[in-house]
Amino acid sequence: MREGTGETTVAAPPEVAFAYLADPRNARQWFAGAALAEQPEGAPHAGMRWRFVQARSKRVVPVGMEIYEPPSHFVWRTALRWPRTNLRWEMRCEPIALPPPLQGEGQRMNGTRLRMTIGIEPGPMGWLALWLAKPAFRPDPAMQAQRAVERARDALEERLKPDSGRPPAHKPSEKRGRRKR
Repeated sequence: MREGTGETTVAAPPEVAFAYLADPRNARQWFAGAALAEQPEGAPHAGMRWRFVQARSKRVVPVGMEIYEPPSHFVWRTALRWPRTNLRWEMRCEPIALPPPLQGEGQRMNGTRLRMTIGIEPGPMGWLALWLAKPAFRPDPAMQAQRAVERARDALEERLKPDSGRPPAHKPSEKRGRRKR
């Protein structure tokens, strides 16, 4: 298996980071190249299943929550049959104390270290393709993992902004253009 790890920090508690990132319904905001083809059912849990549509190829890929350990660790894994190549995405949300410039005045604030490991589990043809491909064209899981944690951090920071442009908790009635009472 080829794998690589990326890491960054975010000014959010591990519980908040984990809840947002582990839910595949939020993947479009931070997980590159994927949109949901099939919504998962219920709250996130080990064994949860859904399907992603890959952005470039438009191929539909079955994915599952292999590990779900709030608030620190989850693993998503594609569920393609042998001899196909599968991918594994492992995210760890570890509590850290933020350095003073990121803390509020007179406050001690905790943050989260986001650590993602991407693993490529090639089938027989996948190993052959990796061996034959020029080094410049081989996927670099460490670079992909670093980009993923940076997008995750950016999505979390955007979500936690006081005026992030998120819709209000209750929407106005569409029929009459005013709030329901």
